[in-house]
Amino acid sequence: MVKWDEKRHADLMAASRHLGESDASKLAWVVRFANEDASLWHSAERATRGDCLLVLAGPGRVAPNQISPLPKPLDEDSVATIHAELKHLLRDVVQGPANTTVSFKSGGHDVAITRATDEGVKPAIWGWSYTGNVQAVVLRVVADLILRAGDRLVACKFKGCRNPIVAHRKQEYCDATCSQLARTAKKAQRRKGGHHGKATRKR
Repeated sequence: MVKWDEKRHADLMAASRHLGESDASKLAWVVRFANEDASLWHSAERATRGDCLLVLAGPGRVAPNQISPLPKPLDEDSVATIHAELKHLLRDVVQGPANTTVSFKSGGHDVAITRATDEGVKPAIWGWSYTGNVQAVVLRVVADLILRAGDRLVACKFKGCRNPIVAHRKQEYCDATCSQLARTAKKAQRRKGGHHGKATRKR
């Protein structure tokens, strides 16, 4: 069993608050971080920035009741390396004419960020692409979609189905068939005095 570290949890909670919950607040933190002079950080400031990077790279926030293992602090060299890479990346993507593209490696494939608008134009318009192994690219894109738009992604409530659905309003089942099968299963269970029968939807 992993020993609970209350201080480590508190440090990561503080980092989560520094980042904020919205994408805009996280990006603002990243830009501030990249623009800082790393030579002026003292050890505690470097550790705090490392925790923010860990939260950013993980769930994006740390829950007060989080029970999963807490990440260990980043070492100083890793914080410095990430800082330098972000500084160059952000400077490159905001400078230059329209359709400037900046590429970098990520998880075994190439990621390209393109600014479609001229330098300094607001709102800036961005595009991106992944190149490399198609399977890895698709899984990465789907993971991004779940993180950004997965608040309605749930399992069908019918136990014989459990397929994923993007629920509309109060939707709980895939469709009318699963809803009817669930009602039928409940009626059968009541008739059997609470005995759990198992129904499965045929696909």
